[in-house]
Amino acid sequence: MELHPALPPFDTGMLPVDDGHSLYWETVGSPQGVPVVMLHGGPGAGCSERDRRLFDPERTYAVLFDQRGAGRSTPSGSIDHNNTRQLVADIERLRNHLGIEQWWVFGGSWGTTLALAYGQAHPQRCLGFVLRGTWLYTHHEVQAMFGPASIHAPYWYAELLRLTGSTSVTQLLTRAQALVQSDDPAEHGPIARALLSYEWVLCDFPPLSLDEALQPENLAMARIGLHYQVHQGFLQEGQLLDGMSAIQHLPGFIIHGEQDWVCPLSTAQTLHARWPGSQLRVVPGEGHADSTPGMQAAVMETLARIVGGVA
Repeated sequence: MELHPALPPFDTGMLPVDDGHSLYWETVGSPQGVPVVMLHGGPGAGCSERDRRLFDPERTYAVLFDQRGAGRSTPSGSIDHNNTRQLVADIERLRNHLGIEQWWVFGGSWGTTLALAYGQAHPQRCLGFVLRGTWLYTHHEVQAMFGPASIHAPYWYAELLRLTGSTSVTQLLTRAQALVQSDDPAEHGPIARALLSYEWVLCDFPPLSLDEALQPENLAMARIGLHYQVHQGFLQEGQLLDGMSAIQHLPGFIIHGEQDWVCPLSTAQTLHARWPGSQLRVVPGEGHADSTPGMQAAVMETLARIVGGVA
């Protein structure tokens, strides 16, 4: 399924929130269309022009924004006053700012975590959920990503161990966070490169050069990502599964790649089991990235369903 045409945003702006943060936001498509808010991954990745093209511009009113410290939001890469509770509040501020009563919530990877956290806090504002590459921020998932998954990116995992001198996942993340927050590029550059390259290779993307890792948007992603990893997404163990009663009456479409090495398929299966009315679509042979043909088609077909009234 081909992406929709590349069109400019319908509207854009910067929304001041609190503690010195301002969020970049944009709307795409028709204000008369079905409202959908997109929650990007990372944490810290930001939204892209390609993301706009996932949405049917005639039937969708899509809202995209860069979370605190990510993308075009300011201050770039800041981890101060940056946690899941505050991001959930930011989504609600943006909804109010745009005057939207209810919307579908669409998230990928970390965006699925944030989508569920937002939905459980504000179920009355949600029409339903589209989740691609589910991540619940459990201890098991974090250990798996930096444990069993390492066989798919052995060089970059070895680099992470070498740079941090670590013997455990907890130690690796804590030491990596200290390095990436350093003001010295000789310290934060190599660890940002190793961390992002590790994750990108798990997604079947090429690794980054040191110069690429030092680009502000990539350094911000490494810094914010480690901030959330060290704090287990600022969630209690099992919090999102325990809170499913708040939204289980709403429709949920769960899409997951069969060979996703970043977010275990078992996570999506567990969520589906706790959400009786949800639909789980496992995409054969596909991994974590949504830009491969199979995953792109699965995501776009699902987004077309929810705005076409078929869901």
